[in-house]
Amino acid sequence: MTKIHIPTGKPETHTEWGSRLGLSLKFQPTTKNGQNGHKNFDDWAWWNVSISNGRQATDWFDYGMGPGHKRWKIGSGKHGNVSSFQKEYRKLYDRKRMEPTPPKLSDVLYSVAHDSHGVIHGETFAEWCEEYGYGEGSNPAELHRTYEGCRDNAASLRTLVGHRELEALTECEEGDE
Repeated sequence: MTKIHIPTGKPETHTEWGSRLGLSLKFQPTTKNGQNGHKNFDDWAWWNVSISNGRQATDWFDYGMGPGHKRWKIGSGKHGNVSSFQKEYRKLYDRKRMEPTPPKLSDVLYSVAHDSHGVIHGETFAEWCEEYGYGEGSNPAELHRTYEGCRDNAASLRTLVGHRELEALTECEEGDE
């Protein structure tokens, strides 16, 4: 059942859900050591994040953002802006001129909602693998760590907001920004 946002009469977005519950995001940069088989893993931006309601917070957990979530550093163009000519010739892997964009609460909520969807409904590891298309050729130990991480994050958020609200989060609409 999709939660309807009363003021708009439309399905609730991740941003609206977080605002309604008074949630905020705390984050700090961190590093990873090439896990998950990413060939250019250091192009990813990794953060330790925690979601808070002002009274309590989730456990800290890892949140990764791919190379598309980087921006040009201030001063890399006139007034920090990059002309279309400059954009044409710059590459994402130009690490000296790039910095990660900090995570937004709505993006983290979307990620946790997506990851939690299967595990909050009691799917076994085998059912979860089938649901998300993991099969032969996948590393079972790595997949099990991912599955356990999804379960841990869902349990932590459930403790913060309750089971009903966690289910409502998994039903939120995308496209809040």
